Amino acid sequence: MTATRASTAAPGELTAQANSATYHPQHPVFEETTYRDLAHQVGVLELCRELNSELGTSIVAVLHDLNQACRYADQILVMRGGMILTHSKPEEVITAAIVEQAFDLPVRIITDPLTHTPW
Repeated sequence: MTATRASTAAPGELTAQANSATYHPQHPVFEETTYRDLAHQVGVLELCRELNSELGTSIVAVLHDLNQACRYADQILVMRGGMILTHSKPEEVITAAIVEQAFDLPVRIITDPLTHTPW
C-alpha cells in the first residue's frame, strides 16, 4: 500500500464525512478511517484538519491508529474498558507507560521525524 495512491472514495464522500463532523460536532466521526486504504485515511484526516482550521469547529474522531491520532489530533483521550485513563496533548498522553496500561502491550515510543509527534 502506498500513500500516493489515489483515494477510492466516491466524489464528495470525504467532504460529506468531514462536513458531518464539522456541522454536527456532537456526532463524532465514528471510525471513518477504519478498514480504509491509507490514502483514504489521510484524505479524511487532512480534510477534517482543514475544516477545523477554517471554521474553528471542534471535530471528534475515533482513531485506533496511535500514529494517526498523534499526527492529526490536538488532544487525545485514552480509554480502557469504557473508562477514561487520561487526556491531553499527544506528547503528554502517548507515553510508554500509558500505552502499556491501555493495551497491556510493551511499547517503545519514538518521535516521528516529520511531525515531531510521538510515534
